[in-house]
Amino acid sequence: MIKVAFATGMNGEFGLNGGLPWNRMFKVDMDSFMEFTDKCMLVMGVKTFQSLPKKLRGLRHIVISTHTGSDLIRCKNGDTPDSIARATDVRQFLRGLSETYDICVIGGKSLIEEALPIADKVLHTVVFKKFKHDDVEDLLGMQCDVSISPMHVQYSQVHIESGGNYSFKYHDYPHKSASNISYGVCVHEFDAITEISNNYYNKQELTHKLNADNM
Repeated sequence: MIKVAFATGMNGEFGLNGGLPWNRMFKVDMDSFMEFTDKCMLVMGVKTFQSLPKKLRGLRHIVISTHTGSDLIRCKNGDTPDSIARATDVRQFLRGLSETYDICVIGGKSLIEEALPIADKVLHTVVFKKFKHDDVEDLLGMQCDVSISPMHVQYSQVHIESGGNYSFKYHDYPHKSASNISYGVCVHEFDAITEISNNYYNKQELTHKLNADNM
């Protein structure tokens, strides 16, 4: 089985200065992530592995990298990956690995975008930054230097609207230093349906090709 777990802002905000655009962790997201990845082999890129404080609760960690030496790739506490793989065809590699293990792709951006079209299950957390004034809440954009393509963010919504096996969790969190700012955290978990995925991505690729031809 191939799983994908990722979090974005409502406009696809994904990363900032090597961390998260919202610069904190949310319990509802972390609890959902722990349950979703239980007994999975985690697959990620080098920067994602290096951003981890340590390896996660005894799970196997595979890093896809152009490097071959694990001494070059470490978590913040010095942990090294269980395996390092060099894959020229990421989707073929993931499909092959999933024949033996349940795997979950957790980052970075390019790996998530490669894995989503072939995923069996997806955990997508959307973080909203909210500003309250005069009893009205406005949604605020978040700074980022890495973003997931809107096409891949909308992919989640397409599956959600199509029904099927789907669960939803929501929680509000106050900002740590600004009383009029808070975060809304929506956790979507759904079974990806092959037919929907194929139709969606084929349509997007055709649209992209038509736009390119008309430029």
